Amino acid sequence: MKAKHVQSEFEPSIFQNPPATYRSLPFWSWNDKLEPDELRRQIGEMKRAGLGGFFMHTRQGLGTPYMGEEFLDAVEISAEEAKAQGLEAWCYDENGWPSGTANGVVPALGANYQQKSLEGVKVTRQDDAEQQIDVYRQDPDFMCMLVRGAGESQWRVQEDSQALAGESSLLAWDEGIAVMCRVNPYYIDILSAKAMEAFLQACHEVYFDRMGESFGAKGIPGIFTDEFKFSGIPWSVDLDIAYRERYGDTLLNALGWLLTEVEEGTPSEVLDAAYLARYRYWHLASEKFQASVRLVADWCETHNWQLTGHFMGEDTLAEQMQYTAGVMPLYERMHMPGIDMLGRTPRSVLLPKQAASVARQLGKPFVITETFGCCGWNLSFREMKRIAEWQFVLGVNRLCPHLQSYSIRGVRKRDYPPSLYVQQPWWDVYRQFNDYFGRLTYLLTLGKAVPGILVLHPIRTAWLQHGAKKEAVEHLQDRMDELASVLLGLQRDFDYGDEGLMGKYGDTRDGLLLVGSQEYDTIIISDSLTLEASTFELLKQFTAAGGKVILAGEMPRYLSGERCDELTAWFSSDEAVRITESSRIGEHVQVRRDWVSSVEGASSDAIRKLYVQERRLPGMTMLFAVHTGDAESIALQIHKEDNRRWLELDLENGTIGEVDARLPIKLSPGDSKLFMVVDSEEGIAELDLWSAGASRQQPSQPTVENLFSTATAPQETINIDAPWDYQLSAPNALTLDYASFRIDDGDWSVPTYVLNIQEHCIAMQRPVHIELEFTFEIDAELMLHTDRSLWKIAVERPEQWELRVNGQLVRAEEADGWYGGDRSFPMLPIGEYIQAGQNRVRMSGHFYCNEEVYRFFGVAGANLAPIRNKLFFDVEIESIYVLGPFAVKPQGGWEHTERDALWTEGPFTLTTLPEQLQLADTTKQGLVFYGGAIAAEQTMTLSEQVLLSLRDARSRLVLQWDAMRCPAMNISINGGSAKTILWGTQQLDITDEIEGEQLLLQIELLTSGRNTFGPHHHLKGEVTFVGPTSFTDKIGWVDAGADKIWTDRYCFVIFGLLGVQLLLIPS
Repeated sequence: MKAKHVQSEFEPSIFQNPPATYRSLPFWSWNDKLEPDELRRQIGEMKRAGLGGFFMHTRQGLGTPYMGEEFLDAVEISAEEAKAQGLEAWCYDENGWPSGTANGVVPALGANYQQKSLEGVKVTRQDDAEQQIDVYRQDPDFMCMLVRGAGESQWRVQEDSQALAGESSLLAWDEGIAVMCRVNPYYIDILSAKAMEAFLQACHEVYFDRMGESFGAKGIPGIFTDEFKFSGIPWSVDLDIAYRERYGDTLLNALGWLLTEVEEGTPSEVLDAAYLARYRYWHLASEKFQASVRLVADWCETHNWQLTGHFMGEDTLAEQMQYTAGVMPLYERMHMPGIDMLGRTPRSVLLPKQAASVARQLGKPFVITETFGCCGWNLSFREMKRIAEWQFVLGVNRLCPHLQSYSIRGVRKRDYPPSLYVQQPWWDVYRQFNDYFGRLTYLLTLGKAVPGILVLHPIRTAWLQHGAKKEAVEHLQDRMDELASVLLGLQRDFDYGDEGLMGKYGDTRDGLLLVGSQEYDTIIISDSLTLEASTFELLKQFTAAGGKVILAGEMPRYLSGERCDELTAWFSSDEAVRITESSRIGEHVQVRRDWVSSVEGASSDAIRKLYVQERRLPGMTMLFAVHTGDAESIALQIHKEDNRRWLELDLENGTIGEVDARLPIKLSPGDSKLFMVVDSEEGIAELDLWSAGASRQQPSQPTVENLFSTATAPQETINIDAPWDYQLSAPNALTLDYASFRIDDGDWSVPTYVLNIQEHCIAMQRPVHIELEFTFEIDAELMLHTDRSLWKIAVERPEQWELRVNGQLVRAEEADGWYGGDRSFPMLPIGEYIQAGQNRVRMSGHFYCNEEVYRFFGVAGANLAPIRNKLFFDVEIESIYVLGPFAVKPQGGWEHTERDALWTEGPFTLTTLPEQLQLADTTKQGLVFYGGAIAAEQTMTLSEQVLLSLRDARSRLVLQWDAMRCPAMNISINGGSAKTILWGTQQLDITDEIEGEQLLLQIELLTSGRNTFGPHHHLKGEVTFVGPTSFTDKIGWVDAGADKIWTDRYCFVIFGLLGVQLLLIPS
């Protein structure tokens, strides 16, 4: 079964309002007790926000038993509601991640089903070798002892430790390895067909038995699989048998070369033996991994499901050697291949390019990206656009936003944030973002990408080079990245070619190399030591027909892992163009000629950051250009002699406009443009059909940015320095994250961070009775005039605690609403209990955990990921939130730091809110922990000179700002419709809204959950790669390499609008 059919020709109505097929599919984190009404409500919110559906992704905190009847009811209810709303409801194949365990069912079947990996311990020939070896043999994971003599090309298995210490020439050895087979009882043997069949039985068959009639177009399109993997040097119970059948030799003799390094200067016969052993092993391991994925894909096709998802460690060659032995062939059977891009900073173009290349070659319309995870609560739309479009221009074309949390109570708010969902103050404008990317997804499924260049993927060279040390594979990665950077800097797209897939789908015709449905006129091979025999044959056929092969760097010397003189001779001839460095590729690959690029600055580096994807449609070419750099603007000038018709498709509003070729096209960092270039009569005819249904946007006058580029200076500048009237959409907040505590009526502690209190209770390994005391100060003047009815406290699961404010009982049943968009934060009235000076909030109750939490919480190790990622906390000790009409004043002053962040010292005092605000920085004006909208307004009187210039159409009035310090904002002029600003130029033409001398300017700043939920105490301040440990003093993988991450100081981000002014610009 192929992926859902998509349109091959442009339809204006789809461009203007893309259906669910083209819209984002977020991870909907099922992480609490699932309630039917709440499921339906949240699906309605997703529809309102312009999403295309969701993946029902169970995660840490799920309170409904996984795969039980109530859980399956929830799946059915959600699928039915999604269908009624016109959305797609996709299943997910695991409780937590990585996929494969079926919530632990499969590894529980025994060691044959469990993940196994090999580890080598080096043994040196010395006096105590016998004692060393005896110690290793006592290890329950001991598998065998391998030895070889200096200069020997083969490893020998030795059974007798005394023989190992002997002097016989037949037994002489210089290097030994004790081979251990480590078993991970919590994950599966991904190379085992039996394990995969058990996984399908425990997961997929359960879904099918319950709701198989709803599979496919009838309701549930398919299933997401997440991070299938092995670990290190994988082992499987039948691997040695398969190796012997394939190669006629025991695999044990090859293990030595997998677990050691081939040192520089090694004799060629030894080097060749090592390379061949590695090649054969990894080739077999890769095939077995592919067979496992094929089992899942076959099941899905048989049951009318699509398979999507991604694999572990796709980013780099080194990570692929650690987890997959190469991801490209694993995408072959996926209906919608996918990737996972964590954080805000791309690591390698390899990540999107691999999946996109397979999709293009095998005719798969969609490539999905799980993205935005680990970016932190303050991820802005500008950054989301930059992250997403970097991937889209490189071949991805559908978003899976990570993450939408059903609930953010407890640990859930720290689950690799942000939660891009109803908890965010900007949720109501999210549709604009989703409409934009729905249109872009639609356009990037049209026609066919025409890169013309194929870069041979060097994973097989990584097989040869992957030993105990990683430097060689890391150097190979650097060379790959360098080549990709040069090609993209020429504004040329390319695909990667996996040799296994080329062997299946490769052919030559008319001087072109065909891989599936893609055609290439140029092949680039960079630093590949080995080629497949089938690849070599394709290369010979290709060059014989006139195709161009470019060899960069080191020459291939091995054919299918064996040294081959014919191969070396061929590359030494003039069959291939040889260059020593990738930087010289531009001498043999033509730079893009559609325009002339220039930079507004002293450096030309920005031009190399303009990436372009080209697609071919009947009679026209689509060009998607993205400025992926972070400095300097780029100007594109279409050639004067270019007689083609240029159209720009506006992704923000769904309109089509003519491009004025006389004016330069400006792209600032993060900007993008999508053009249709009509170059034939067929295209003109097609364009006439578009005109019948498309919204047309004629460039009746220059855009704001072109006004600036053609004008020498504004006629007049009106700085808006006066403070603004304002209203808050939500109560202001004070997050209390320190409390004194005592356990079982013991002594009271000093104020302690709440998560450390919880950790202390878990470490006791038993239920305890705990009392917590939070304190906060209220300024006496504030209490003289405050409206006590507006004071609340938000406490998670208040029914689990006895709660008292200044000794007065506060009952959970008195809750009168929720804080923010999450139903996990009931607000309890406390106005009648608060007082000037110190206030005490005391919570008492029983803290207890289930066995898995007591056993596994805080235990490090990658093996425990399947357990750690699904832990459920029965009781959680969390921050509480004081809410009301107050300002928050820190004890210390403010210190500015990078990324628009602020340091200060607690504790905090609640004081009177200011009457007005300066917009540049609202955080320091009392809105320290605030997470809501700030609606500011100001009335101005325009001068007669300005009004006259506007009436005569001699000028335009433009609102400008220097920096937008919030994820989004709404701007309204004189009470008119609001214009939502997510990104783009920092100006807004307001001329048409001017009605007289009075100008009412309304700006609504939309903040995020960052200052409310943190992390507040990370030593780096505003961290941009965030995981659960970022909120603690523990160093997790997101902070790998750090010595310390905790500080008692508080860090917040600035929310505001800097440098607001009005400019009168000549028309």
